[in-house]
Amino acid sequence: MANLVLTFTTSGASSYKITYQKDGGTTYTEYTSTSPWTLNNVTCGTYSGTITAICDEGDNCTTYTINNPSMDSDGDVEYTDCATGNLTTQAVTYGANFTICSRTVPQIVNGASGATVTAGGNCGDPYNVEQSTSVAWTQDYTDCYYYFKVTPCVAEAPVPLNNDVYTTDSTLQVGDVVTLTGSAHVGYCYTLTDTSSATSGVLIAMQETDCNSCLT
Repeated sequence: MANLVLTFTTSGASSYKITYQKDGGTTYTEYTSTSPWTLNNVTCGTYSGTITAICDEGDNCTTYTINNPSMDSDGDVEYTDCATGNLTTQAVTYGANFTICSRTVPQIVNGASGATVTAGGNCGDPYNVEQSTSVAWTQDYTDCYYYFKVTPCVAEAPVPLNNDVYTTDSTLQVGDVVTLTGSAHVGYCYTLTDTSSATSGVLIAMQETDCNSCLT
């Protein structure tokens, strides 16, 4: 696996919002205050996303639990919806117990005098955020490593830990014969016997025709 490193010019913003996705898949979001930004242990592929400078972090919304144990009175709760900023009214019936995400402290109205409003933690996305226009980025390639299991062509050859080897050559396949890097493996040849889910191993040096020609 490799590390994806994204370098950009900072502008004194409090933070930078970075979105990224691989090969057009699910989009993820992270925040950083410095450049470069590094995403560790990525698999090979095409990565793209956006960078947005956050000048003001904005204000957080709060989760509120609405509970109405009273058998005598229904009513409503008024609050400012976190996502839209609109004043919203929701019914509070007998036995109601639910949560809302609000920019302001909810108010019980139109009855439900026994209902309670209990604040919780932050929820939703911050509002009143001041940010720059998002700038798109693409990193077309990160190092692609292909892992295999090997067996030596001769019994006395030293075997890599867990028989794991790797290469950046996408054309190699099970059955190919190769040599390996590292002084311990000089002069020996190995057959790729299976693919591997390992993330480390001995680097393949080059492909050979077969075990016999490799040893001659």
